[in-house]
Amino acid sequence: MTDAHTKQTSGALLAGRLDFDWWASNGPTAGYLVSLVLESVGRLPGLDTVTPRSVDLRVVRLAAADDFDVTAAFAQAAGGVATVMVTLAQREPFAAASVQLGRRLAEESIAPSHRLGAFPPEVHAEMEMRRPGLPPVTGQFTYRPATKPDGTSPQPGWDLVWISPRSGQYSGHGHTAKILDCWYPASYTRAVREHLGRAQPPSELSQPAATNLLGAHVEFPSPDEAYADLSNALLASRLKSSADGYQFEQQEIWSDRGDLLVDAQIVRRKERPQVARSAERRP
Repeated sequence: MTDAHTKQTSGALLAGRLDFDWWASNGPTAGYLVSLVLESVGRLPGLDTVTPRSVDLRVVRLAAADDFDVTAAFAQAAGGVATVMVTLAQREPFAAASVQLGRRLAEESIAPSHRLGAFPPEVHAEMEMRRPGLPPVTGQFTYRPATKPDGTSPQPGWDLVWISPRSGQYSGHGHTAKILDCWYPASYTRAVREHLGRAQPPSELSQPAATNLLGAHVEFPSPDEAYADLSNALLASRLKSSADGYQFEQQEIWSDRGDLLVDAQIVRRKERPQVARSAERRP
């Protein structure tokens, strides 16, 4: 990797069709979009010695389950750090991201300042997620909510659920990122907890307002080897605040070995469901 220059790639790094099986509500999940970004960046020449450290994703408009392409420009800077600017488009951009990648500079690692403890996944019952009407993304994983016998969270303020990919083991930053945002938004689960706390019957629980994903800041704070052979992951989420119709959520992904794999901040906006502007469809 050379120092201090910027290069625009010619043509698309990645092209295909957005997979509706990764939809949550009215758009693709943050994790799916980040995984596409990382897959695209992985195709750039000269970046094989650096590892993704963070991704900033911004959603410009709702995407359609239709053809898309990814283009990129990357700036290589001194100190072994590369910044890549990525655009995801369906004729027009629907999302943009910046990715920072860096070399390993030291062997030692500092453990996270906190750990979200939970009993192992086999202790908890698997939820039935094959019912009609559920978000398509829930078909990608099995879910075991990590609750105490009384139904409360072992970590006050957090919703914890063990996630296992139905396709088998995940490996790498891109696969791990797919777990992000694959569960209900923290505002939904918070509404359920508050409803049950008032001892009201489930039949009186109203549907929370729909939300649109606006963006996510995603960090990968563990050494490279922690992202290999991931069969079970603990997804933790909490609603940090809500103001003026915007929701600010934190999500963490922990391995079953106790590694903090992803620390993410997600922004959503309360919105009535919209119809995405589809790219021109081909037969």
